[in-house]
Amino acid sequence: MSNVKFLKFYTNSDDKRSKLELLSHAASLPSMLRLLHWDDYPLTTLPFSPRGLVELTLRRSNLRTLWNYNLYLNKLKRLDVSGSKDLTELIVSMAPELEELVAEGCMKLNLLVLMSTRRRHSLRNLDLSNCVGLRSLPPFIPDWISFAEEPIFFRCQGTRLEFEITELRSFENLCIDGDIKVRLQQLVGDAEHLSYISKQQTTFELRLMRPSNWPESHISGKTLHINRSYYNNGGAPFKCVSFSDFSCLAELKLINLNIDKLQDDIDLLHSLEKLDLSGNDFTHLPTTLGSLELLKILVLCNCSKLEELPSLPRQLQKLKLSGCTNLQSLLAAAHEESSQLLELHLDDCKNLESLTHGLGQFTKLMLLDLCGHEFQTIPTCIKNLLTLITLCLNNCNKLKSLEELPLSLNYLNAHGCSSLETVSLPLNHSIKHLDLSHCSQLHQGEELITQFLKGWKHEQVLLRFACIPGTVIPSYFDNQSLGTSIQLSFNGMGFTACIMIACSRPYHLQFLESSYCWSWEAGGVFRINLRPNIYRSYGMDEEEAVTEHYLVIIRVLSSKNNDQVANLLFSSALELTEVSEIPLVEIKACGVRIDIPNQI
Repeated sequence: MSNVKFLKFYTNSDDKRSKLELLSHAASLPSMLRLLHWDDYPLTTLPFSPRGLVELTLRRSNLRTLWNYNLYLNKLKRLDVSGSKDLTELIVSMAPELEELVAEGCMKLNLLVLMSTRRRHSLRNLDLSNCVGLRSLPPFIPDWISFAEEPIFFRCQGTRLEFEITELRSFENLCIDGDIKVRLQQLVGDAEHLSYISKQQTTFELRLMRPSNWPESHISGKTLHINRSYYNNGGAPFKCVSFSDFSCLAELKLINLNIDKLQDDIDLLHSLEKLDLSGNDFTHLPTTLGSLELLKILVLCNCSKLEELPSLPRQLQKLKLSGCTNLQSLLAAAHEESSQLLELHLDDCKNLESLTHGLGQFTKLMLLDLCGHEFQTIPTCIKNLLTLITLCLNNCNKLKSLEELPLSLNYLNAHGCSSLETVSLPLNHSIKHLDLSHCSQLHQGEELITQFLKGWKHEQVLLRFACIPGTVIPSYFDNQSLGTSIQLSFNGMGFTACIMIACSRPYHLQFLESSYCWSWEAGGVFRINLRPNIYRSYGMDEEEAVTEHYLVIIRVLSSKNNDQVANLLFSSALELTEVSEIPLVEIKACGVRIDIPNQI
């Protein structure tokens, strides 16, 4: 093997660790090697001098140090020791051509030495993510950034190192976590996460659209994210002096930064498609925001001091205002022309006035989230939202009746509406998923199941699901059994099943669209795994700790592959996370009926 130049021992990261060993009498590898790739390398150091190596990959190795002495590696371009959890020091101070160093996940690494960068340096890609053993920023990094002549890639997530960022033009890709002092010319403040991904200059067509008075962008980037991990009321405000340096950004996130004022020149973000300003302290937004002609997504979650909205861009498709508790009106938000808004999130915006009038402006809505509101009936304008597909009303604790729903609705979520007493579904409704779990005053079990099953008369939907409070499986499920499964003759077009689940309070369940995992198996076996979210209700006295029951309805159209099956085995199971902490939750019984035409 003395002339071997390329040697690779590859192991899939999902596999068990390799058992391949390097025997002591054969510890010296070929001196002609140019590429060595050895996943799960077994030794604690490299016992040979690979002076001709161009690429060295030792992922998930047992290395503690790379070499016992400093080597002159004048040809090495790429070094990857990612996942080497016992590696404590990495000294590559004599590798002048090194372009890429990946040490992601080297959790014990505490010493990193590279060639001095006060001269032209070739390093362009450095990944130190999750190197939690590093107590301070390796001293070569500031110089590497300052003297970079070409865009560089730097990732250092999952650490608590200190950084000072004074410019972004050096970076092709920057992603860092830690104590970050942002000292850009137009953005100033402290943060805990910063990521920046650059892109080419704006296209020729976009340049033609730019008015002559728009400044040239100093930072040609695609995305910029700056955030703190959580919102701190009274935290030091981050300063946005201007946005003129960022006109090429397509995505900007400034989250939990306590920004108290945004500059009017926000309209210079003429390439912006997504803007997230969640967790800030401004009371108003610039009226110039409406001039962002490419903006499609605007996120303002937990801006608790925001009082009103300006006129928004007419092409905006998604608006998230979750937790804007001081917001009082939506009337100015819609554009004078027809709004293109498809998603509107207003959960926990409890101070909104004239909700009916405000929502009526958004005639093309497909998703509306009103969770946590305090109305007793839903706004009357909702029935006129003829394209609405998803309506979220979770934890609307004062809601008493639910009716006049649009026929277009596919998903209705009303979990935890503790005052809800009556629900009326349209005769020819289109609901595929209905969640009325943890609605303790709702006692329409059999009636609601009948309403649910009467929908979709002219549609071919393979499966439909509902969760309704109830303690008795209706009698028209004529095949019933205690436990989780039942077997029966199968000669219909499909079937409907009802599963009764018991959950001991103070815990309760919630059934999302993603809570159902099902499969048809050979021999006519239909298997469904239920994966509800589980919550604890706090403030409940011990004597109130009773059992809450849920009826889960599953309607299944038989697929062509099962039309000839003579028998059906219906099998159900619960899959709950955090098994050691869950309360008593169990399937008590199930029932199945075979569907025939014109049956309810």
